[in-house]
Parts: sequence; C-alpha cells; structure tokens
Amino acid sequence: MRNIVFSGYRRAQVLSADRAGILASGQRVAIGTLGKLSLGNSQVREVKEEALIDHAYELSRGVSRLQTWMIILLHSATPPMFLRLRAMVEWAGPPPPKVGAMEERSSDVLS
Repeated sequence: MRNIVFSGYRRAQVLSADRAGILASGQRVAIGTLGKLSLGNSQVREVKEEALIDHAYELSRGVSRLQTWMIILLHSATPPMFLRLRAMVEWAGPPPPKVGAMEERSSDVLS
C-alpha cells in the first residue's frame, strides 16, 4: 500500500535525478549509464542505443500501455528503465549521433 501512496513522489524523484544526470554529464553518458545500471555492464554492449529508445516508445503505446502501468503500480515505486529512458528523451530530445557513426554513413554514401 505504501508503494502505491508514495509512487508518484518516488517517480518524480528518480526522473529529476535522471535530468540532473543529463545536465551534469551530457545526454549520451546519462543514457549509457542508465543502460549499464539496468542491463549490466556486459549486456549493455549488445544493445544499440537507438533500438532501446524505439522499444521504450513501443512499450508505452496501445494495449501494452495498460499492462505497463499495472507493472509499475504493483511491482515497484521506482519507474522501470524504459519509462525512464522515454522521459529522458522527451525532456532533452534524442541523443546526437555518434561521431564514428557519422563517418561510416558518409563513407557509405560516397561509395
């Protein structure tokens, strides 16, 4: 019962900390850190950042949206990673492309 009563406050607290992380270290580092904390250091290397952001938006639409909110309310007062990631992107915008990715794309276009 306590989790349900204080869940709104706890979510606001976590999202505020995420925003402070974006301001302090930059968006790419903040998103990477969230991935490492949620997925683990070894698994985060196997996940593409753009795909993770896309999945976060897919999970919060449609029928799964109701399921998502039930999981949040019944499981924990701390929001899950995909909702934190979505809130970070909505607040700060999508992360800029990586420097190496831009060079690869430009060489593909030229060839």
